[in-house]
Amino acid sequence: YALAGFDLRPCVAAAGMLRTDLPAVDVDESGDLRHAEPISRAVRGASHGDDLAGLLDAGARLLTLPDGFAIHEEGNVRVLAALDDDTAARLLRACFAQAPRGATVQVDLLTAGQDWAIRPCLEAGLALSPGGAIFTRGDVGPMRPYVPTGSWL
Repeated sequence: YALAGFDLRPCVAAAGMLRTDLPAVDVDESGDLRHAEPISRAVRGASHGDDLAGLLDAGARLLTLPDGFAIHEEGNVRVLAALDDDTAARLLRACFAQAPRGATVQVDLLTAGQDWAIRPCLEAGLALSPGGAIFTRGDVGPMRPYVPTGSWL
């Protein structure tokens, strides 16, 4: 990727067994994927198209707030995008709160600028570790607050 002109964005991951005393977070679980389109465009410069529907078809769940959305599988964040840091942190906490109690979860691909995610991860009992990298090229938007999926940005 680097030889093709892509820029390196190092990442950390957060993983571990969730604390069992996490509070519930009020979010909308009956959301519509159309809600995600303008948020994706603002955060990453393009919508996710049919990719998000594919995650839901595979069993993931959609959580929404007026200014953001998250898709998770038993607390494991698959993609999260929001228009502000507070909404993003609230969605992350909501994902954790919906995991089975005592579950081990993981949040991958936290790049520089995703500091809004660090405190909720640590509060939930997760540990941070080096977590690979993503490569970007061209105008991809601010890419924050955002947690991409490993399959595509």
